[in-house]
Amino acid sequence: MIFTEQRARPRQAPSQDWFVSVSAFRLHDAAGNVLGVAQLVEDVTGRHRAERRLAMLNQASKRIGTILDVGVTARELADVAVPELADGVSVDLLQRQSPDAEVPSGEHGLLKQVAVKSAVAQEHPLQDVGGTLVRFAPDSL
Repeated sequence: MIFTEQRARPRQAPSQDWFVSVSAFRLHDAAGNVLGVAQLVEDVTGRHRAERRLAMLNQASKRIGTILDVGVTARELADVAVPELADGVSVDLLQRQSPDAEVPSGEHGLLKQVAVKSAVAQEHPLQDVGGTLVRFAPDSL
């Protein structure tokens, strides 16, 4: 018996990746003579994707939140997410002057970019504002 799992691109959807399990085995008659080979091809795309998601969650649990520093945790989150989950990630945190500070009327507050990562930076660069505070109007969020 021969067994393998491999990526496949079906003719009806050539831009999609499927994963298939392929098994091949000899067929024998009652006397033991080889009659031929049978092949079984099974779509295991769902299982393959589930395994990848579990592997990513396992990596995330090991790599995110290694220390209690928000900036480091944001960078760890971006590192895990790109490229497995997204082509690009920007982690922006809401900033307050103090925990009791009121957000001025007509504003949602200030966002500070604490991490940015892109797998396709050359084709579609993410704007890295390097920790600069950015003010957003209420109707933009």
